[in-house]
Order: sequence, then C-alpha cells, then structure tokens
Amino acid sequence: MKRLIALLLIVFAVSTFAGDWYSKAERIDLKPQTTSKDTLWYGYPESSTGWYMREFAERATYYNVDDFGIEYPIILHAVNAGFVEGDYDFTFKVYAKDGVTVLWDSGTITSIDGNNSVGLATPLILTDNFWLSVVPNGSGYPSQFAPDTGQTPSHSYLSDGAGGWINQIKNINGNDVYMENYYDVFLEPYTGADIFPPNARSLSGTSAFQDRDMDLVLIAQDQNTVLSPMASQYSFDGGTTWTDFDMIVSKTNYTFTATIPAQVDGTV
Repeated sequence: MKRLIALLLIVFAVSTFAGDWYSKAERIDLKPQTTSKDTLWYGYPESSTGWYMREFAERATYYNVDDFGIEYPIILHAVNAGFVEGDYDFTFKVYAKDGVTVLWDSGTITSIDGNNSVGLATPLILTDNFWLSVVPNGSGYPSQFAPDTGQTPSHSYLSDGAGGWINQIKNINGNDVYMENYYDVFLEPYTGADIFPPNARSLSGTSAFQDRDMDLVLIAQDQNTVLSPMASQYSFDGGTTWTDFDMIVSKTNYTFTATIPAQVDGTV
C-alpha cells in the first residue's frame, strides 16, 4: 500500500556578488514594436486571425516571464490592450500571482480604437507571475480583439470576482476554442541592488512510496547566481521539528537537487 509523503520545505539562500543575470535564451518579442535594447513588449497572441470579443466580466492574461526566456525580478513599465471601439470607459489592473492582490490600478481610462498603451507612473518590480486585466464598463465594452492561438488551456481568463478566474472560451462553429486576450507588457530586467531573495519557481518530486527515497528538484531564480549548497529544512510533524539538509546545484546555477531519506508507511 502506497502512502504519500507530504513535504514541508523551507529554503534559505544567499546570493553571490554580481553575476551574469541575463538569460542565455533568445528573448522573444511576439509582436514587434519599437523597443530599447533591454526593454521589450511581451505578449502571448501569435495568430493574426481572431474575433471581436465583448465580455461583461473582467478579463485577464496570466503572465509567466519564463515563457519568454527571461527571469525574475523584472520591472513592469507599461501595459497595452487592443480594442476595437473608442469612447468606452475601462480600467487596467495588475494582480499578484494569487489573482486577488491588486498591485496596480490605472483608474478609469477612455478607450481608443486600436492599441491602448498606458505607462505606470511608478514602475512595478515583480518577482513572480502576475495577471494583467481589463475591467470593462457595465455593458461589456470596449470589445477586445482576441486571436485564436489554438492553445489548451490558454493564458486568458474571465472573472466573476477577484480570484475567481475561468478560461476564456468562444464557441466557433460548434467547437469551444480557447482565445487569448490581446495584451502586452513592457518589461525590463531588474539590474539594481540585489535586495530580493531567490524565488522558488518550481519544486518537483514531492511524493514518494513508503520506504523509498524522495528525490527533489528545485528550480530557483535570482538576479545573481544562487549559492550551492542551498541550506534547507524539512519536517514530518507539521513544522515542530525541522531536519537540516542541503540542496546542490545540478546542471545550471538555478537547478538544485536533494534527497530526503525513505520513510515508513503513514509518514506525512
């Protein structure tokens, strides 16, 4: 009989002195626009064909900058949405990863037909995934140009309330098709003082059979190289007793691995 070993993990890390932060992966600008060397517009829609979407609910796109070959922290300077009507009131909002915490609210804006670009008076430094949303007026206007990217699921969502997000789907010829909001974000790599702790982007291997070792893989991001070994702890009693262990760099500066010894049946 197998039992799941649930892992409680605390990761502590210290950054080294200034290092090569920028990603080696080629950066992707899906819709070319005028940019500076280090600051680009990023967005998900790739298809030039799409539909005009009039939605009464708030609509948002969930951003993970890993998708564009860059890493956190980043600076958000401006946002953009493509509409097909002018003279309608709407509001831009940027939410934290939880989909509830509002990080920035543009206030009421009157739409124009085409690109609606708005700069942030005080740029946001973001260390994790985030949402860019548009809150339309009560009639659902302005309408959105939403390309069909053929993705399942998409990055675009509708909301009947903060945090209550569902995939944006349109029925076309009897088929449900995922649509992408035509949004862009103007991002710059953060190059200031290293004041942000490393960010745990993913942790895999957190389940194991009884009497089998648990092999963990942690992906971390930081503006500088993260020190190895990374001092870590785990607990099997809900956080009362913690056991120290090290996570060691594997493959890259940001991929760490470690093993938690096998445990008996019933361990949580």
